Amino acid sequence: MDGGESRIWGQPGVEIFPTSDQEYFTKVVDARWVFSSGASDAEVATLYQNGHEQVVKRLNDREGRVPLDAR
Repeated sequence: MDGGESRIWGQPGVEIFPTSDQEYFTKVVDARWVFSSGASDAEVATLYQNGHEQVVKRLNDREGRVPLDAR
């Protein structure tokens, strides 16, 4: 498993590191992402940061490129 980069809207990208096929963490801030299938078989990601939990829909490559290309 290789690391990658994660970006949250309006924030600079940070390097992420895998702890499993579905869980990643960053060394820059206390945050981790867990990817899993949602109730409707849609893939979702849960961001755990600063004692908070935020569940979001995981974007496919095309959806994720739209805001990056708009910069």
